[in-house]
Amino acid sequence: MQHYEGTPQQDQLLLRWWGVMYEAQEIVAILGERHLRLAQFYAAFQPPSQLFFETDEQGIAIACWFDPSPLQAAFFSVWVSPPWRGSRKGLGVVLDALNAGFTEFRLPAIILVTNDEKIQQLHAHLGATYCGTIPGIYAGKDARISYITAEVFPDVCARFHREATAA
Repeated sequence: MQHYEGTPQQDQLLLRWWGVMYEAQEIVAILGERHLRLAQFYAAFQPPSQLFFETDEQGIAIACWFDPSPLQAAFFSVWVSPPWRGSRKGLGVVLDALNAGFTEFRLPAIILVTNDEKIQQLHAHLGATYCGTIPGIYAGKDARISYITAEVFPDVCARFHREATAA
């Protein structure tokens, strides 16, 4: 798993990733309409946001990022390339990124938001607590909001036979 630091090589990976999402018409659903502009896309991953990703021969295969919140938490988002969707490799990257949120950034909680019921079920499978739904605010769809805490994360890791790093 790589941490985005804005190197020229990483910027080229982000450019290709933007192109993949653009062609698949996923940018608006995942990031919002303003991110159709390349400058806004790059701006989304500058500090204080934190982007982690894994690559394969096609480029970025999975990306996980934390967006700051005014709370003592962060919003966590994930994009997975079609070949990696539902894979153990992808799950490993998600768990590693969550672990970084709880250990490196010392977040007591991470907020998960989706407009997809199946993804919300994956959040629950990861040990997240479902808070509720806000109608129409996620690209015109209902936002399903969950959270996961640093307290429960070691149990989540154990369930998937992984070790949570101590803070």
